[in-house]
Parts: sequence; structure tokens; C-alpha cells
Amino acid sequence: MLQKALWLTSNHFDFTVTGTFGNPGPLGCLLAVSCLIPLYYIGKYLQDKKYNLVLLFLIIACFILFGIFQTGSRAALVSIFTGALFLFYPYLIKDGRSVLGSILVKILILLTIFVLVAAVYFLRKDSADGRFLIWYNTACMIKDYPFLGFGSGGWLANYMHYQADFFINNQDSTYAMLADNTFYPYNEFLYMMAEQGLVGMLLVLSIIYVLVNNKEVSPIDRVLKSLLVASLFFSFFSYPASIFSLCIVFTSIIGMLKSPIVKCIILSSFRVYVLASLFVVLVVGISSWSYSIYNKAYKRILVLANNEQTLDHCSDLNKLFPLFCYNPQLMYLYSQVCKGKCSLDQELSLLQAASKVAPTSDLYYKIGDIWRSKGDVYEAEKFYKLSISMIPHRITPKYRLFLLYIEQKDMDSAVKLGNIILRQPVKKEGTKILRMKIEVQEYLDRAYHNGFI
Repeated sequence: MLQKALWLTSNHFDFTVTGTFGNPGPLGCLLAVSCLIPLYYIGKYLQDKKYNLVLLFLIIACFILFGIFQTGSRAALVSIFTGALFLFYPYLIKDGRSVLGSILVKILILLTIFVLVAAVYFLRKDSADGRFLIWYNTACMIKDYPFLGFGSGGWLANYMHYQADFFINNQDSTYAMLADNTFYPYNEFLYMMAEQGLVGMLLVLSIIYVLVNNKEVSPIDRVLKSLLVASLFFSFFSYPASIFSLCIVFTSIIGMLKSPIVKCIILSSFRVYVLASLFVVLVVGISSWSYSIYNKAYKRILVLANNEQTLDHCSDLNKLFPLFCYNPQLMYLYSQVCKGKCSLDQELSLLQAASKVAPTSDLYYKIGDIWRSKGDVYEAEKFYKLSISMIPHRITPKYRLFLLYIEQKDMDSAVKLGNIILRQPVKKEGTKILRMKIEVQEYLDRAYHNGFI
């Protein structure tokens, strides 16, 4: 509410309300899971006829729902409905109800689900269609490696290439204006299938089945299961597993759920304390070491970005590179600040290393720029075209390729691409885009005046 009133700043340029997260999505997930708890107590105290407590928890639920509407998270609304349906379903379909009454309740539930899904889809249709594009390409990845998947980090390292292939094979696709550099699949189950294959998915589903299907001893078990269901349903539309604090929430719910005992190993108190201490020391030690590495690398990258120092003088950063070169966030940031800080060969090597971890359209046209500077026309054209295929509505890589054609005096290709650039619709037409289009238009006018067209 303070962020909405602009008394606190949010953590994103485009969104007013983010809570302590980087954008509204994770906040919506946390609020959706939290909202089910007061809903349970509303039902409980209605049965006990304690209406003052009902009013208290109703106010809490409304407060949380207000926050969810401020985030604009559609997945959160669907998750609340799904979790609440799971929580109260035994009361809706109770034994005393007639067969006709039970059928009518089920029909009403199905109609509500249909209306809710349709409303959520049309609320932000372009965003929903953009996710369909991501899911389709992720499904293509799964089809290629169905059993074992691409391995950890494989989705991020390969997705943009599948998106490029999609637009190469569907050049007139209506999804072209919705494409962007994609870092999340917006569906944790597709993500699991793409990286760990059918083997990993079956393992995860078996754990979920055991937890949800286990006999409930108290009403709290039902509440915890509803929180788990809401979290899982949110995972169909977003990326909570990539947010550390939401992982803590998710694992805490699982930890509080009762599950059947598979095998019981009895240990003495002394051995329990020793094993627990070793486990804590190991986890804390590895976590502290990893944090120190990444934090030090991040600070060194920021120092490199904010001064005139070259990469050759950052000996610490060079030593740390083998330890953080597979971290997508650090590598992406590192690749952005290396320009002008090192030789062309070093910059090319760094950009290529970053593109293996998290390829983007921006990285590839920058690689094309380096090949162009080195005089390798074939490699430059290849990377420019790959960059264009990844995000067809982007003007910058097309403009770079246009300049390459002019330098090579390939008039036909330059004129053809120039006309495409002038007709190309863009999402946000800023001064940079306008300058590019003006320059292209001036070149085409001169070519027409000189009789080249």
C-alpha cells in the first residue's frame, strides 16, 4: 500500500507495487498462498459462530486480496481459487447432499473455472499469448530430449535457439511482436521436463502424489495441502522456483506436511547431534563460500563498469572467472560492461562464453559487431541473422546488418533490408529507433536519386 501511494519505491521501473521482490509476480505468489490461511479461519469460526473472529480474518483476507489486485498477478488469482477449492471441496461435496445437488455444485465449479480462466486470459491477452509461444518452444525442446532432458541450466542455454528456429520456420507468425529475450519458461513443470526429462518429472510427481494423497489427521493438514496446491498451480504460470524466498516458503510447506514413513533408522542422541552439526557446518560453509565468490565478482564487475580500468588490470576478476562463468546473471552483466575494456579477441571470447550460458538477441548482434570489426563478413552476417531470428521485431540487429551490406556494397540486400526496417512495427519507438529509420530512409533516398533503385 505504501508503494502504491508512492511513499516507498518499488524494485522495478515498470511496476509500482513489487513488495520486497524484483517484480509483482513473486509478490502475488506469496500473497496467494498467505490468503488461504485467513480463508480457512473464516470457515472455521463461521462453523463455531464466533463472528467477531470471522470479521477479523475477513479483514485480513480482504487486505491480502487488495495487495494481489495491486500486483496485477493473474496467476495469483487463479491459485487462490484453486487452493480454496481444494480446501473447501469436502464441505461442498458432503455426504448429506443429494446426488442432484452434488452434480449441480460440480457443474457450478466447472463453470466458475471456465469463466475465471477466460477472464484471466483476456485480461492481458498479449502477455498470455507470449507465454503460449514460450510453452510451445519448450515443448519442442522436450520432444527432442524426452527422457533425460538437457540437464541443469539446459533450458536457458538452448531456449532462444528454439525461438529463433520457430520464427525462421514461421516468418509471418503473429507471435513475432510478442517475442523477447526470455529467461524463464513461466511453467515449472515444463521447465522440469526440459531439463530433467521424464525421469526427473516422474520423481517430482511421485513426491507430490505421496504428500497430497496421505491421510489427513487434523484440519491443519488440509490447510497445508491447500497451500501446496496453490503453490503448485502458481508454478504452471510463473517461475517461483527461481525465487529463493519462495523456495523457502514451498519447502517449509512440504516440511510441515505429514507423510508416510518409508523407513525409520534409530540413532542415539549423540549421533543425531553429530550428524546434524556436520550437516549444518557443510551447508553453511558451502553457502558462505559461494556467496563470497559471487559477491566479490559482482562488486569487481561494478567497479569495472564505473571506472576507466581495463580488464587486463582486474586480476582478481580474471581469477574468479572460472568460478562464476556458469552463473547467468553475472555473465550477462559481465558481458555488458566488457566493451572497450579489453581487446576484440577477449571481448569476443567473453561474449561467446556468456552466450553459451544465457544466449540473447543482444549478445548475438554484439558478437556480430565484433566479427564485423575484425573484417569477417560471413561470421558477422551469420550472427546478425541469428539475432534477428530470435526477436524479429527488433530494429537494432537489422540496422547493424543493413550497415554491413552497405560496407560490402551489396546494394540489393541493403535496399531490401532497408525497406523491411522502414515498414517494421516496433513496441516502443524511441529516439534511437527513429534515428536508425531516418538514416535508412536517407540512404534509400540517395540510392533512388542515383538510380540504384
